[in-house]
Amino acid sequence: MARNTLKLISASTRDIENLGYWYDLAGVKADNRDEQIAQLLAAHTAGKLGVAFGNGLEGNLDRILTLDQSSWYHARLAVRTLTLNDETIGLAMFGAHQRLWQLLDTRVTGDERSLANFLASALAVSKLHILAIRPDYQCAGYGTRLIKKVLGVARADNVVMFYGQFSARRPHLRKFYESVGFKVGEAGEAMPFGMATGNPTDMIVVQPDECYFSTGR
Repeated sequence: MARNTLKLISASTRDIENLGYWYDLAGVKADNRDEQIAQLLAAHTAGKLGVAFGNGLEGNLDRILTLDQSSWYHARLAVRTLTLNDETIGLAMFGAHQRLWQLLDTRVTGDERSLANFLASALAVSKLHILAIRPDYQCAGYGTRLIKKVLGVARADNVVMFYGQFSARRPHLRKFYESVGFKVGEAGEAMPFGMATGNPTDMIVVQPDECYFSTGR
C-alpha cells in the first residue's frame, strides 16, 4: 500500500491567485483584500515573497538586507500550502504584521541602533494571518499537522513570539489553538506585546468579539 506524503511547500502563483478562497474558508476579514492579494502576487512574481523566511535568523537577516526597504514586508510574509500526495489540501499565511511594522517604524529615528531594533523585532515575531484546510479534509487532523509544520518553520528561524486572532463566535478554535500550545485570551482581551517591541506597556488591541492566541510569553 502506497504511503501518503504530506508536505509544507511554498505557494504557487495559482495558489496566491486563489487566496480569496482561503480567506473565506478561514473566516478572515481583510480591508482591501483584492489589493492585498495583488501585492502578494506582485511580490511572488518578483521573487521576493517570503524570501526572508526559512533560512534561520542570520540567513533571514542576510536576505532582507539585500532588498530595498520597500520589499522587506513581503519578504517576511510567507504563503505555504499543505499538500497530500501533491494535492493542495490546506494553506497558511504567516509572518509580518502591518500594525506591528507601523508601530515599529515610528520608533526608527534614522540611526543604526533604531534600525537594528526594528529588524530584531521584525525577525523575532510572526503573525498567523490564514490557516485553513479544505472542507473535504477537515476533522482528520490536518489542521493540527499544518500548524505544527508552520511552528516548526518559526522555531528554526528563532521566532520568539507567534500569534494571531480568531472570532469568538468560533469557539472550537480556542480548543484547537490551546491543544498545540498557544495561550488564548478572552474575547476582547488585549494582547501584551512587550516581547516583540521591547516596551512592556505595548499592547495589541483586538475587537470585542475576537480572541488572540500567542506563544512565547
